[in-house]
Amino acid sequence: MRQPHLDDYSRDERSDVTPITDKRLIYAYYKRKLPESPNKRDTVTLRHPEFPSQVKTERKMYRFETFDELWAGFKKDHPATYDQYKNKSKPLLAPRVFRDNAPFQVKKAHDTGCCCIKCEGMNELRRGCNGAAAKLVDVISRLHNSSINLRAITSQLEAMNAILCMPSKYDSIVACLAPCLGRADKLEGANFECINGNECSKCGFRQLWSGGVRNALLKQNEEFRANTILAGPEWKESKIHWRHYTQQVSGAISQGDDDSDEYSPSDGNNARNLVLETASGNLVQFLDKYEEMTEKHAYHRHLVSTERTASMAYDQNVRPFMISRNQDFAENGSIKNKRQVQSQYWMTISYTLFISCVTWVQTSEWNKVTGKLEVGDEVTAYGEKAGEPINMNSYWGTVTGILSLVGEEYEVTDKNGTKHYPNRSDLRHRKNHNIVYGHVSDDKVHDSYAMQHFTTNELCDLESYMVQKFPEDLPSGKIECLHTKSDNAASHFKSRKSMNYFSRLSNDRGGSSKRALVYSFSAPNHGKGKCDGSGGCMKHKVEHTLHQL
Repeated sequence: MRQPHLDDYSRDERSDVTPITDKRLIYAYYKRKLPESPNKRDTVTLRHPEFPSQVKTERKMYRFETFDELWAGFKKDHPATYDQYKNKSKPLLAPRVFRDNAPFQVKKAHDTGCCCIKCEGMNELRRGCNGAAAKLVDVISRLHNSSINLRAITSQLEAMNAILCMPSKYDSIVACLAPCLGRADKLEGANFECINGNECSKCGFRQLWSGGVRNALLKQNEEFRANTILAGPEWKESKIHWRHYTQQVSGAISQGDDDSDEYSPSDGNNARNLVLETASGNLVQFLDKYEEMTEKHAYHRHLVSTERTASMAYDQNVRPFMISRNQDFAENGSIKNKRQVQSQYWMTISYTLFISCVTWVQTSEWNKVTGKLEVGDEVTAYGEKAGEPINMNSYWGTVTGILSLVGEEYEVTDKNGTKHYPNRSDLRHRKNHNIVYGHVSDDKVHDSYAMQHFTTNELCDLESYMVQKFPEDLPSGKIECLHTKSDNAASHFKSRKSMNYFSRLSNDRGGSSKRALVYSFSAPNHGKGKCDGSGGCMKHKVEHTLHQL
């Protein structure tokens, strides 16, 4: 019997009246927005349920956002289709037709977002947002049906409900600060008093809750007011559940019998463990916790967003001969033999791993005035040649269309979304060359001296490598401009010893008049970067090699 093609298979289910054009539109949106795995072996296989020999294999596409966040982006790109399928009572909730028509190779990325306790704690708190929003809707409906005019309180409740229903943490913080942000809707433009606790008297979730609804609902002794239509059973039901991180102190166990040689206490110190607890409460308790967390999270999100914006601006404007370098200590790796004797289980052989990610713009590609460009290539329009004074009228953009291959005519879209049509001779191709250095040592001390030793060896090897492989990127044989970035850990980076070392690096290469060394510090404990990912890959390679011995 001739087996049908896998694309022709359709499971018997309820009648689907969704037009094929809308399905293709949703499918194309996912393909455009979600990134594919860079690993060719990272694939997903779809098998025909009735004819197992019919299979389809595609490279994985990772979903770093929730379906609700993708649905919010779909609203901006395709407003007409969005209005057709949105849930009128919950417009921010992604409908089933949007989720079901995603490509089968879409997988949820488990390393999403910032891995710090502030972001993850906010994620755990948002578990209770749906329950709280449902109760606020009930309160708003009761006020609308009442003959008493509470228009101000109702508008505050509707604003609180809109904040709780936001698809992402970033959007919820932007909505809290909206009265002061204006039309920009960018957290990077917020004033310091707006993100620093409760200094601002115009914006913030506290203006709606503590400064508005809560005063109208509760007395000073935390009792509900009996003479207001606002009070109701929705505020007292303890059916809202959320999670939060807390520190638990576990006391050290005291030494037992003196004759016992099997147990040795940990120096009598109390250990502090980070624990994820589940909390339950009523609507008032949840809103109190939400207000407290949003005030702390606003400062953190502003910091992360500002750093990310600055990093993107640097990457878009960096020129040839400028070497960028990200450095950090990875978590110590461990060496475990495949077959271990019993006494080896309690012995850990670890090593220090220092990661440095180096990148620069290739001069040979930058100076080209002819040659084919692909869609998606980054360019600098009207940029100067390498070594010439920077043209201040140049701008960064990406190639979004090829108008003519013969005439080399391209469509370039800048960072603001404006389309331009410059000549190929006016486009500087931004092609980066990347190198990752992994420094290994059996000395487990992470201090400034270890960083200096690794950096000295790395720069010598880097200059030798560039002279052999990329001489046009290092015309003088020495690095002319080095931009080093790291967090501000005082033990090995942000210290007088480290700054003195980098000052001497400039002197060893001709002095500050001929060489420029820049050091940028970022905030620590706010997520994972390229150094962490590279370190994880190296440690995984070591473990994989040991298991094959």
